[in-house]
Amino acid sequence: MVNAGLSFKSLNQKIEGGLFYNVQGPTLSIVGINNRPDIYTSPFNSLNLNLIYKLNDKSQISFTAKNILNNKKEMITDTYAIDSQVYSSYSPGQSFGIKWSYILF
Repeated sequence: MVNAGLSFKSLNQKIEGGLFYNVQGPTLSIVGINNRPDIYTSPFNSLNLNLIYKLNDKSQISFTAKNILNNKKEMITDTYAIDSQVYSSYSPGQSFGIKWSYILF
């Protein structure tokens, strides 16, 4: 498992942000029984970005980007004498967001 991140804050503290990376190696998800193979979750590389711009003491704008690498989530079969096969696969896709927030009190 690898978790790494870079974060920063400007000297005037109006801008702050971070870039974060996470990956975990193959993980046993389903234990095979009899002639059924074990199912492993393949590594998923996640790269996310967060940026915040403070407009004033009560208001800020945030930008987020998730799964920047657009990686797929897959589960793979693994057993002796047989090549690995894809058990399931899906793409969660990338997501982007912008948020404005205001503190009332």
